[in-house]
Amino acid sequence: MAHPKGLLGARAKFNPGERGLYTDFNSAGDVALTSLWHLFARLCESGIDGNPIQGFAGDDCLVTLDASPLTLEIAAGFGVLYTSATALGTFGFGPYQPISVAVAFNVALGAHDATNPRIDIVCLAPAEADDTSQNRNVMDPVTLDTATQSVDKRTVLSYAYVVVAGTPAGTPAIPATPAGYIKIAECLVPAAAGDAVVTDVRPLLQFGHAWRPHPADVTDDYVPGTSTELGLVETGAMSVITRAGEAIISGFRYRYEQATLTIAANGSGNDRFDLVVADEDGTTKVVQGTPAGSPVAPSPGAGQQALYTVSVLNGTAGIVGADFLDVRVRLPIGTGQIQPLAVTTPLINTDAVTTPKVLDANITAKKLSVVPAHAAFTIGAEAGNTIVVGIQAKDTDGVNIARTVRFMLTLMNSNGCPVVAGQYSIQETGAGAAVRPTNPPATAVPSEQGVTIETNGSGVAEFTVVDLVPGVSRGMWVRADPIDTPGYPTYADLPFN
Repeated sequence: MAHPKGLLGARAKFNPGERGLYTDFNSAGDVALTSLWHLFARLCESGIDGNPIQGFAGDDCLVTLDASPLTLEIAAGFGVLYTSATALGTFGFGPYQPISVAVAFNVALGAHDATNPRIDIVCLAPAEADDTSQNRNVMDPVTLDTATQSVDKRTVLSYAYVVVAGTPAGTPAIPATPAGYIKIAECLVPAAAGDAVVTDVRPLLQFGHAWRPHPADVTDDYVPGTSTELGLVETGAMSVITRAGEAIISGFRYRYEQATLTIAANGSGNDRFDLVVADEDGTTKVVQGTPAGSPVAPSPGAGQQALYTVSVLNGTAGIVGADFLDVRVRLPIGTGQIQPLAVTTPLINTDAVTTPKVLDANITAKKLSVVPAHAAFTIGAEAGNTIVVGIQAKDTDGVNIARTVRFMLTLMNSNGCPVVAGQYSIQETGAGAAVRPTNPPATAVPSEQGVTIETNGSGVAEFTVVDLVPGVSRGMWVRADPIDTPGYPTYADLPFN
């Protein structure tokens, strides 16, 4: 990998008897600081040539809205800028240049536009500052006269900032970042009045990013974090927005800013699939597919991770959410990492879940297997003023329950009230067993209003309802309530003539 920073370990050299110049002493301090800085930059750089990491640590230099609607506060902190510009000042840091904000400070945005909103950006750049001065006797090199002068005695790392005002518009655009600066915030300034909305866009430093793990420790590429990381958002136009997020590619972790990607128009006569990818160069991109009668999405290139496929219909004027297919790999642990496939006793012995731990909480199989129940009815045809009704106990998914379930059966009129004694009777007559009343006579009617029955081991029961006053038209229902088990009541209409 190329290292554009120069070598570590240089030092200033003074020979015996040599008269030192002020430039020698300046150089001695510069060498020490530069060597330390080069080491830090090496630890924070990217593993990709030409794409070194730059940014800020943690909440350093975070931009927030101050008390005023258009006043911002930039927090103290430290950052790194990568630039191809010439070396910074006397320190000679080269492409990796430090940004140092010793004390938080405020900046003001411009006034609201009367008609349209705009987007302003806040940017930081490296700089140097003279922070102390003292009186010294200084000799004129020509006249050799000495005079007292106030001279700067220390140069420190500092910063420069700029606020770039955007152009007001109905849909405002984000202005370009000036050369030599890092954009740290985007500020939406509403029209006429109101608070600016600040979006943090600082890139973040990642210590040790270029330290590739051992190949045995590298999992497949994936997107860590929440489901919104590197998510895709429709714009309604021929573009899509990739949300900010991170991706693991070949063992390296990359961070991506939110970006708007253009989808090429399709007037080919056929549909096509494009592929949105995260690239190891630190950007998200669109890999354009080939139009066809049965189009196929392209494959990601080397150093790229697939995020979404996008269906680009022939002649379409805009991409919408229905055109997306999420192909992000979200799970970093694959089958190969949890071999053997079975979790065996030796694998859990060290920190085993032991019997005493289970007994303390008194977790029993019965408590872990409670299934809510309800009755599914099968209503027979009326024959001889009787209707035979079958019950199958089911769970909330409608799956048959193969165990004994107890139900309370109640006869009800069309108003939801229990029937009047002597109009109807109900009796368990087939599968299952009567619980109440106990041991009813085979020919007698045990109850006009209700009876409790239990299903058999397959969850099946049967009962018979008799119309004791034939020829009278009455609305008629039967209700089944599960007893001693979670569940809910069910009703069935009994079609007596």
